[in-house]
Amino acid sequence: MRPKMINGKGLTGEMLLNLAQCYVESINKGGVPEILTSLERVINNESKKIYESTVKEYMKLAEEKISDKSLPMPEDEILKRHREIVDILTENVMNSGQMIGHKEVQAI
Repeated sequence: MRPKMINGKGLTGEMLLNLAQCYVESINKGGVPEILTSLERVINNESKKIYESTVKEYMKLAEEKISDKSLPMPEDEILKRHREIVDILTENVMNSGQMIGHKEVQAI
């Protein structure tokens, strides 16, 4: 049996459980499960988790790179350090295997 995939990434157990829950909720309400809508909900949930963990990591790195001890500093230096943090986090997300699809993550 081949693993279930979404945009080339493996469907985790948690994602599959959320998808099944969407189907059950739809049936219990007397409706017909809409596969795409349920799948979109799972993708949005996973994307939100990635977003929230990335924001936490950004705040941690920002505290390290732009600490009170280093302030005041020129605006261009703050922007440079911000860009470094964003580049690190972008690479981490891209290489982590968490990303379901570039389009879905950008939508958040």
